[in-house]
Amino acid sequence: MGKGSRRGGGSPSPGTVLSPEANIGSGAGSTHTPVEAKETSRSKQLIKIVEVISEGEVAGLADGMKSVYLDNTPVQNKNGSFNFKNVSLQGRIGGQVQDVLSGFSASEKEVSVSAQVRRNLPITRTITDSKVSRLRFTIGVQALSKMEDNGDINGSQVNLVITIGGKSYPVTIAGKYSSQYLQQHTFGNLPPVPFTIKVERLTEDSNSQKLQNNTLWSSYTEVIDTVFTYPNTALIGVKFDSEYFSNLPTRTYDIMGIKVKIPSNYNPRTRQYSGVWDGTFKIDWTDNPAWVLYDVVTNKRYGLGNRLGEFGADKWTLYQVAQYCDQLVPDGFGGKEPRFTCNAWLTEQRSAYDVINDICSIFRAMPVWNGQQLTVVMDRPYDPVWTYTNANVEGGEFNYTFSAKKARHNAIQVEYVNKNSSYERMIEYVSDDDSIRKNGLNVKKITAFGCTSRGQAHRTGLWLLQTEKLETKTVTFTVGTEGLMHIPGDIIRVSDTYYAGTNIGGRVLSVDGKKVTLDREISISGNSYFSYINQNAKHQDIKIISAKGSEVTLDQTPTGLEAYGVWSLSTQQVTSQLFKALTVKEEEKGKYTITALQHEPQKEAIVDNGAKFEPKSTSILSAPQISNIGVITNPDGSVSFATDITGGNGLVKYDIKIYKDGALYDVRLGQSSPNISFDDLENGEYTVVIQIKNEKGQLVGERTQTFVIDKPPAPTGVIVTGGLGNITIEWDWIDEATSTEIFVSETNDIKTARRLAKVNSRTYTHEVGAKQVRYYWLRHARGVNIGPFNQRTGIKGESSVDIDAELEVLNKKLSQNIVDEVIDTALPARNLELIKTVNELNTGNFIGHNQVYNIKDGKLYTWNGQEYTTKVQASDLSGKVGKSQLDNALIGEINSAKSTADTANSVAQQAKSETASLSTRIQSEANARGTAITQLQNVDKQQAQQITALTAKAESALSGLETEKTARANGDKAEAKARETLTTKVNNAESAINEIKSTKASKNEVASLAQSSLQAIWKNDAKAELDKLSIGGRNLIRNSGTPITSSDYGQRYVITEAPAVGDDVVVTLYGEVGADRTGIGVYNSRGYGEILTLEKVADGIYQGKGKWKLPNGGTNKGSYADNTHLNLYFHPSSANSSYTINKVKFERGTVATDWTPAPEDAESSIANAKAEVQTISRTVADVNGKLSATHTIKTQTISGGKTAIAGISLGANREESSVIVMADKFQVVPNASGTPKPIFKVQNGKAVVAGDLIADGEVTASKLAANSVTTGALQAGAVRAEHIAATQITGEKLALGLGGNLLKNPLFTGNSEGWHSFGDRNKEIDKYWTAGSVGVEYENLRYNTNQAYRPRDSQYKNETFSLARWTVNGFSQLAVDSKNNQFWVDNARVFANVIAGKTYIFSAYVGCHHCGGYLIAEEYSANRENYVRWIADSGLFGERNNILLNDGEVCAEASSSHFANGLNTSGAHRAFVKFTAPSSGLVCLIFRVARFGNKQAYQDCYMARAMLEEVNPSQNAPSPWRETSITSIDGGSIVTDSITTRQLGADSVTANNIAAGAVAAKHIAAGSIGADHIATRSLTSDKLNVNSLSAISSDIGRITAGSITGTNINGNNINGNNISGGSITGTTITGTNINGNAISGGTITGTTISGTTVNGGSVKGSVIEGGTIRGARLEGVTGKFTGALEVNQLIGGNLCETFIANVRISYLGSYNDRTGFYSATIHINPSPVKRIVFIVNSDISFIVNANERKEYFYSKTSKGKHPPEIFGFDSGSTKICFSAYAVSDTRTMYQ
Repeated sequence: MGKGSRRGGGSPSPGTVLSPEANIGSGAGSTHTPVEAKETSRSKQLIKIVEVISEGEVAGLADGMKSVYLDNTPVQNKNGSFNFKNVSLQGRIGGQVQDVLSGFSASEKEVSVSAQVRRNLPITRTITDSKVSRLRFTIGVQALSKMEDNGDINGSQVNLVITIGGKSYPVTIAGKYSSQYLQQHTFGNLPPVPFTIKVERLTEDSNSQKLQNNTLWSSYTEVIDTVFTYPNTALIGVKFDSEYFSNLPTRTYDIMGIKVKIPSNYNPRTRQYSGVWDGTFKIDWTDNPAWVLYDVVTNKRYGLGNRLGEFGADKWTLYQVAQYCDQLVPDGFGGKEPRFTCNAWLTEQRSAYDVINDICSIFRAMPVWNGQQLTVVMDRPYDPVWTYTNANVEGGEFNYTFSAKKARHNAIQVEYVNKNSSYERMIEYVSDDDSIRKNGLNVKKITAFGCTSRGQAHRTGLWLLQTEKLETKTVTFTVGTEGLMHIPGDIIRVSDTYYAGTNIGGRVLSVDGKKVTLDREISISGNSYFSYINQNAKHQDIKIISAKGSEVTLDQTPTGLEAYGVWSLSTQQVTSQLFKALTVKEEEKGKYTITALQHEPQKEAIVDNGAKFEPKSTSILSAPQISNIGVITNPDGSVSFATDITGGNGLVKYDIKIYKDGALYDVRLGQSSPNISFDDLENGEYTVVIQIKNEKGQLVGERTQTFVIDKPPAPTGVIVTGGLGNITIEWDWIDEATSTEIFVSETNDIKTARRLAKVNSRTYTHEVGAKQVRYYWLRHARGVNIGPFNQRTGIKGESSVDIDAELEVLNKKLSQNIVDEVIDTALPARNLELIKTVNELNTGNFIGHNQVYNIKDGKLYTWNGQEYTTKVQASDLSGKVGKSQLDNALIGEINSAKSTADTANSVAQQAKSETASLSTRIQSEANARGTAITQLQNVDKQQAQQITALTAKAESALSGLETEKTARANGDKAEAKARETLTTKVNNAESAINEIKSTKASKNEVASLAQSSLQAIWKNDAKAELDKLSIGGRNLIRNSGTPITSSDYGQRYVITEAPAVGDDVVVTLYGEVGADRTGIGVYNSRGYGEILTLEKVADGIYQGKGKWKLPNGGTNKGSYADNTHLNLYFHPSSANSSYTINKVKFERGTVATDWTPAPEDAESSIANAKAEVQTISRTVADVNGKLSATHTIKTQTISGGKTAIAGISLGANREESSVIVMADKFQVVPNASGTPKPIFKVQNGKAVVAGDLIADGEVTASKLAANSVTTGALQAGAVRAEHIAATQITGEKLALGLGGNLLKNPLFTGNSEGWHSFGDRNKEIDKYWTAGSVGVEYENLRYNTNQAYRPRDSQYKNETFSLARWTVNGFSQLAVDSKNNQFWVDNARVFANVIAGKTYIFSAYVGCHHCGGYLIAEEYSANRENYVRWIADSGLFGERNNILLNDGEVCAEASSSHFANGLNTSGAHRAFVKFTAPSSGLVCLIFRVARFGNKQAYQDCYMARAMLEEVNPSQNAPSPWRETSITSIDGGSIVTDSITTRQLGADSVTANNIAAGAVAAKHIAAGSIGADHIATRSLTSDKLNVNSLSAISSDIGRITAGSITGTNINGNNINGNNISGGSITGTTITGTNINGNAISGGTITGTTISGTTVNGGSVKGSVIEGGTIRGARLEGVTGKFTGALEVNQLIGGNLCETFIANVRISYLGSYNDRTGFYSATIHINPSPVKRIVFIVNSDISFIVNANERKEYFYSKTSKGKHPPEIFGFDSGSTKICFSAYAVSDTRTMYQ
């Protein structure tokens, strides 16, 4: 279409279509053809990749660019054409010296972002690698165009800004782009790491389809401008155009791999060997597995060369193996190929033993250490090296065993890499079809290591198939020193006369030319051969010319045969057996036990050339054989074996072995018959092996048979219901494969039961006729497997009677007052009783009812044991009012309590109203139950039982009204006065009597209603079904109302009364469940067999219904026993959201009722609880005429074993009056609506007045006795700062109280001042970091409400998060290795001073991302320089789903997600560690990560709001978090100057009572502070204002000062920073610098001690100088001593040091014959003294000179036993101990 438009009445241009309306009118109107602008340009990327191909040096690409594949498409075809343009390639073969790849001068790492950039949602990333030189941003638009109003599509533009650190760079993208368009922008001059990069959009987002301008950030590239040559590494650098690929393509390179040592006479391409090899090597490529193995075990860079050396491998044996591998064999497709090749790419570090075994498996060999070298033993035909007969083995016996039939596979699936299909993994299937048809399929799956040929894969599978088929026999025997004549892997000949049935081996008695006399007679047939071992230790066969008895004539003279040599015989009828020795074990000196496997030399020809197997006979015996084993399941569940036995010679016995799931389960030896039975076999897969043995115990035959025991479980939920002439049996359904057998008997004896039916359903109806009783047993059957019966006793079923006959009888009975009889009989049986109504009562005659209502006088009478009375009994009251007081005192109280009576009447009226409501409900229930009792199958007796239950329920409800009225009458127990309580009870009792009058006729009404309703219903519908509605009500679990908030997978509740199996049950949960919880499963005691699932039925309510059943798995023991707990599981187990349970109800039935607690919970809450009120008034006149009056009121409650009493006693006599109050606290209420105010309380045996009763300023000094105000009398915070002068109270006077935060910077403000060692780690972990990275990084995350994972609490705007992060290259291995907690990273550490012996808790909010760790408390020396010991830790926490845990290990969930939007204190994990402060008084508090994630390389952890608090030893959780605070004294209730030293006890005011600096000098009276008020060692130099010590008495005892100077200083204890004097004498002298001509003391401690003479029992100092230094104990750090040194014990300066190092261990060889390699590396830092280092329990020692740094590598090889210096094998962490001592060149020893 053309551009532009046409107007008016002209004709349209070609191709323009006008609508019919276009020409209507007078020519007005126009049309426009939309035009789309051309594309501005296209984006294209050139991809550059440098890839490591191999450890160098390699031979190179197999065929140039034809060997390079992009997404499995070759760059160049075989005909020379190319499939891709703009592809260039450079390579380096991996030499020690090689050139840099041109065009790849920088190392680039592209990081994908792939995110859309929106206007208000900028995207940020963080750069942490300090080596990054430049950044390249790839940004663009998904499309860029704008549709105009006229339909034209034109270009548009968007504006972005890129921010790097603090600099911003604007970017504009303009033009028209229909598809994705990307630009690259490169920036240098980067800020120091870490820094943030950001891409944000300035243009508003499009809100219309007309404007397409979505922007995206595709990726950014970290460019390191560094040139790398990568020595010894084969590289390929490839560049290609991105237009060919939508994603980064997969690159594949077909290379000729690493060059290795090969024989100098070998051409690896033609596989030819020229001449005789002289043992020298050359370097070249090869795929011969023998030389690949030699390279792996001898190469020192990546192999075992440092362990084994040049001569550690048997190159001569490998030379033979290599020739065998290079032999050409059919490839299966008409061609030839080498027998074995090795083409593998080893990309991960593996155990050397595993790699060696994999390579050996290529050429069917096993590695063997022969004592000197690593050699191999191949599975290939060899000549036998030795012969064993009955004459040269111990006892002349050989013991044979055979492989189980299950172990003989008849199909092999070989996985290999097919070089003809782009090296994709494929499966080669090899099978023995005859065996499959005969025995069924038995598949084995293997992987052919290094195999890229289908033919080689086929031969590998066929070899294994033939090995298991032909080599099934193992022989074991014991010999003498002849056992040393061969090694494992050698072929041996076994000539067993007993097995062969004829003499085929023995010893030679004499040799005479060609005639040889043997030790036994032989018989020959046809061509027979005499075999022996000649002088060259080789087997030699000579044809036998004739044989007469034991003398044979040979075809030639047996050269090298001597008397008593071993011989064997081969005839056309029988030959010797060949075996391959597996083990040669020395049992005792000179005696060896040999185990060997059957060897079949024909196997190689079968596999390589398809030869047919021709078996050779090794015995002429024909023993009885088993031809078939039948497995029969008997009716009692036992299993029997029925076998078919062929005829044969000799007596035999049978050994029967049962294997279950591959393990020996049962064995029966020496059976005379193989037909036996086994009882109670568990479910599983079994193999029976029946071996036939002759009289000598030798195996002569064997047969195996597999079978499966899959017994179904016992039937559950069995219900037997009688019907009209039939009985119906129901049970729980199992599955389609399980049928049910029903047995029946007329008596309850299973022995008389007969099988009634076998059905595959869940119900069965048995027609038996009317009034018949039967007993039933059920069991399940699954094929031939029969399960147990449901129970040993039968379940009774009874059919119903004839309906017409019984209706007549029942109508007669219904005409009687059945209800009266039922109620009168049933209620006493349940300890329930109604009130008997009589017209007239004889009060002295008991009529069988305890309560009787007498119509005549309208009163309620109660039987008291002797007569009926209308008096209220004491037992009717909840208190303990004496019976003698009830009639008089109580009535008096009643008459005077009018207002209380009114209240009681109101309550009674309410109870009456509720009684009417309940009566209506009872009538409805009676109607419903009457309707329900319509099932006529159980007629008379069953109907009577239903009526009994109904009426009992009705009367029970009426009786319950009495309880409710009594409970309501009790009202307000805690606050009501005793008088009001008694009055209420009596009024309620009277009200109850009146109420009963109105309900006494309910029994007759119920009877009449039941009779009329039942008759009407029976007439209308004689076959109506029972109402299946079942209502529970009783809660069956304990503690169901305890609220729970958790994220755990499950919760458990104790069951008080378990339902019967098959009962309907309902479970209702009130609470809230997270969105990621898909359901709530309900289980019986264990997590096996879900009963029901709770589903949401309303907001906050989850409910489910089901039938109760037993669990079908787990251990039925202890708290997991059946029917003990109700388990709730919140699916799925991987969910981590929290849920809340407010309450749970578990009840029988199908209808849920409102929540109520279990009766046991209600009973326990009122157990041992009673209340008592007593009021006693008494007036007494004694014999002397003295009058006294008392009035006592006492209340008492007993609950939970505790008694609480409150009472008032008023008394008066002639001398005095008294008011005595018994109470724990005394309170006053100012008015009716006021709050009780405490006046005083009893505390520690004293009456204490509350502080607010004393007006401010009323307590002055005159009111306080001297020393009467102690810490116990001061309220915390009552003394303010203005009461205490500045600097008058020092830190030594303050004792820090409980509850404060002792950390100075718990919010990590600033740059986490006070915290240190950020990102510290142990050195061993460095090997896991990403190559070239700095390891652990630390960042202080500051307050920012716009960024994730930043503090956002406006209350703490200076708060920061402590973040540690790292990237782990070998994260999978580190995740496994860190399970022993030996690798760690610290987020942060802080030192804290504590009081020795006190209890503290260190806590913090922590979050982990793919990691886990601990909070730790460690003890350090007081100078913070030396680690002392670990004290305690918090226990492991972390992101549980992303780390590995040990079996049974507990880990608290601590996800970092709770830090994403600021600190979520309700969800974040608050870890804590509780510890007792050490003697040093200094602890280091650490957040340490010791468990690392197994799912990704990047990992980090967060720490916030740390807290250290002193706590009581009984406190086991941290207090609510608070900022740093020291409890201070702050109160206005003490008047200034009113508390002097006379009111304060010595040391009685602590920090709990006095704020820092609050006591000034003016507040302390002159002379009021005595020595007893000053704590010991508290006066320092800044407190003393004296010119000299002469101002103080010379008998000073203890001196403590900053500087002490004097000519002569004497004292018991002298302490000061600087002590100088001509003569310094003291018992204890302590100071930083101690200088004097003569220094003498019992203990002298100082940093620098200088003196002409220094004498002391103990002298400690960093530098000690003196002309003469004497001391029983000298301690120094630097070890600098001048002058003569006289010392008994010298300590310090690393004079003696020990270090425990970890030892690495690897093994080579089989478990019983292996060699251990032990190694460890230690680093020794310089020391100013010369040292000797030795390894404990070894002969290893060496010298380290002064100031020398040394690295020592320990290495030792040991076979059989571990070196004596190694220890720690039991703990799984082997160690070695290094010790070092300082030495001197001075010699004091001589010889």
